[in-house]
Amino acid sequence: MRRKMRRKRKSSPAQTVIGIARYRPEQWERFLEVAADRDSLHDTHAEWLASATTQFHRLQGTGISVQWVDVDVEELLRWCNERQVELDGAARSRFTAEKVLPANARDE
Repeated sequence: MRRKMRRKRKSSPAQTVIGIARYRPEQWERFLEVAADRDSLHDTHAEWLASATTQFHRLQGTGISVQWVDVDVEELLRWCNERQVELDGAARSRFTAEKVLPANARDE
């Protein structure tokens, strides 16, 4: 008896979403207070926002799916404390990635 082999239907790869943190202007000073890498950060929220917006549009222009991730500084600080990590660029990236993870998982 011969079995028919079913071909697996090729599915398109899931679109990965890149998250870019969006810090609240009223929390900017607090953010600078708790950041371990304060010296590498913009002095003002306006400077940071201009830079982040440029990065957002640059990534979007390459066809990458990008979304803003609203970041509450106190939530980010708790997240870092729970994981016993410094609040630095690597931690902020991980935190932001976890925030967009549900969006990425939905596409799979």
